[in-house]
Amino acid sequence: MSRDATSEALTASQAGHTRPVLFVQLDYDSGAVRANSTDRSLYFAPDGGSPLEEFLGAGNLGSITGIGETAELRATRTEVTLTGIPPAFIALAFENAQGRRGRVWIGLLDDNYAVVAEPILMFEGLLDSPFIKLGSVGTVTVPINNRLILWERASNLLYTDQDQRQLFPGDRGFEFVQQTAEKNLIWGFGGTGQIPQSTGASTSARQNDQGYVPQNAGQAARDAREGVLPSSDPADRRGGGGP
Repeated sequence: MSRDATSEALTASQAGHTRPVLFVQLDYDSGAVRANSTDRSLYFAPDGGSPLEEFLGAGNLGSITGIGETAELRATRTEVTLTGIPPAFIALAFENAQGRRGRVWIGLLDDNYAVVAEPILMFEGLLDSPFIKLGSVGTVTVPINNRLILWERASNLLYTDQDQRQLFPGDRGFEFVQQTAEKNLIWGFGGTGQIPQSTGASTSARQNDQGYVPQNAGQAARDAREGVLPSSDPADRRGGGGP
């Protein structure tokens, strides 16, 4: 994930007095929830350009934990916690938002609490089931998992025509998978186990209702071991082929 800071952000970070701020956006089905770590509303465009979106101030009522990186190829997670939140957000937390997007940015503010340049995206992942604590003060903790978490989850999809059409409507690539799996195929010859006798044809193979088998395969194998040249006369299978 790119975290390149703009020149404006670098200049602000080197000033004598800077105000870092965190922004959080959780995408629910009924709408996005946006908050920041100050005590007032701040505005910036999370997707770049416009329009500007309002991020409500959570102040000391909010916290973010777990942002970090690892050299190992494994899923990491962060947790966003809001305390003392209004009942409307408690109801929103009960929505099934698993798999929806969650993002965390870090930015800088000037002396007028205006956002300097573009905040840097620190973490992006998928929402997991929230932890909700109800009481005199309501608390909601929403985990955000790195997308690598998908590697640890079973897809529950099979190599079947039904699942393939669910992903790609109209795709008939697996149309005959079930018939192929249940088909009893016989390779070679069957019946008595005897090699079919030659009919005198010059072809090196014949077809029966069980498949293709070489003519006189057993005799051919013995001739090959004895160094006998092929002959059109079945009676002449001895070395030399003389009169």
